Order: sequence, then structure tokens, then C-alpha cells
Amino acid sequence: MTRVGWIATGLAIAALAGATYGLGLTPAVAHGAAQWIADGAYKAPNGSTCCGVSDCHRAEGATAKRVPDGYIIAVTIEGKSYALFTPKAAVFGSIDDAVWYCALPQDYVSGHARCLFLPRSV
Repeated sequence: MTRVGWIATGLAIAALAGATYGLGLTPAVAHGAAQWIADGAYKAPNGSTCCGVSDCHRAEGATAKRVPDGYIIAVTIEGKSYALFTPKAAVFGSIDDAVWYCALPQDYVSGHARCLFLPRSV
């Protein structure tokens, strides 16, 4: 086979691998109880997705306080208390009667949640 033939074969294999990946034939990363957030493809105002591998959590017993331009929830993460602000554009409906929030360590340390999911009763 010529050099051009090998290149063409390599490109065909790469295209097939890309198509297989696009069809979802790769291992899925589980989100646990927050899988519904990942499945919903919710996005924060900056365009980033709300849900990562382990950054969305049910806020047991948390209530959301409405403030100008958004909500604040009080949560305890690894024994420390945080008040997390979420802008209105990143607040969505919850699938249950719980408050859910999505935040990475750099988010909650700075007092923010990327996304907040509130029950309809709020």
C-alpha cells in the first residue's frame, strides 16, 4: 500500500471511531441521584453545563431564600456552612420536593452555585 493509501486508511479509521463515539457507544459516567440534571442538559448563564460527574447534590433540609436577582441557599459541605447565591437565570424546577444545587469547590468557596433546582412550592 502506498503512503497515501495508509493515510486514507488511517483517516477512515479515525472517522469511524468518531462516529462510534458520537452514537454514545462509549462507557457512560454515572451521576447517581443527580442523573436527571445531566439528562436535562441544563446550562448556567455562562453556557457551562450544570452537572458534572459529582457536583450536583440534593440539599437535605435546605430552603431557598429569594433575594434580588436570584436565590440564596444555606448548605453544609464537608462540615462547613456556606450560603450559595444563584442568579435567576440559573434556577430551574426540581423533579421532586427537594432543593438541588450544582457547585464545584471553587464555586461554593466563593459563595455561588452554578445551578439551583427548586420544588414548585418555592
